[in-house]
Parts: sequence; structure tokens; C-alpha cells
Amino acid sequence: MVLSVSWRRPVRPHGPTSTGTTRYQAPWKNSLGGKRFLNEPPGYRRVNIAVRVMGQTNQGYPLTFRDYLRAHPFSAQAYATLKRDLAHLVHDDYDRYAEVKDAACDLIYVAAEDWVQAVGWSVGPSDG
Repeated sequence: MVLSVSWRRPVRPHGPTSTGTTRYQAPWKNSLGGKRFLNEPPGYRRVNIAVRVMGQTNQGYPLTFRDYLRAHPFSAQAYATLKRDLAHLVHDDYDRYAEVKDAACDLIYVAAEDWVQAVGWSVGPSDG
């Protein structure tokens, strides 16, 4: 599906955030480790897809994040509310949306790391 509708890699300049500050780089994000982004073809609803390579450094991040939210439905609902409200507030400023959402994801991931240790979670089989 992705290849059949001309998804493309985004062009985003590197440097300071839209607010002029330097974003804190969490230790688990120090390397793209095989992560690639794709954006929708022209005329499609706005969406970003992050593709990660199995076995690379940051493969576990989205899986840990996903499974933590599955195990904590109240946190998942709060995250969904944040994303929805944020999209309404900064709908035309993608960079600002990403900055705020990224900070929230960092907070969730810190809790997820504690959860991983408490329950002995590890990367399991694919959902797909």
C-alpha cells in the first residue's frame, strides 16, 4: 500500500525548534538507528509514518511505548486527548505540535521504562 500511493520522505531543516530553543534529546533517541519517516502523497489526509528496522537500536522504543499504553488505558486516553487537543490548538504549526507531543512522549516513556523493569517486558512477536 505505502509504495503504491507514492509516499515520500519529508524534507525538514535541522536546527532549532520553531520557538527558537534547542530540543532536549532523550538518551533513547540519540540515534535514528534505522528510523525513517514517510509523509502522505499530495491530496491525502495529513499523516506521518515512522518506519523502523528490526534489530536496530531504537526498534524497542515504539513497541515499549505501545505496550505500556495498552497496559495503562487511562494513560492511553490522556495521551489521545492531548494529541487531539494539541492538533486543534496548533493545527497549522507542525513543528510546534511535534515539540509538545515529543515532550509528552518522553514523560510516558520514562514511566514505560519503569513498567518494563517491573513486569519483565521484552519485544515480542509482531502485531502484523
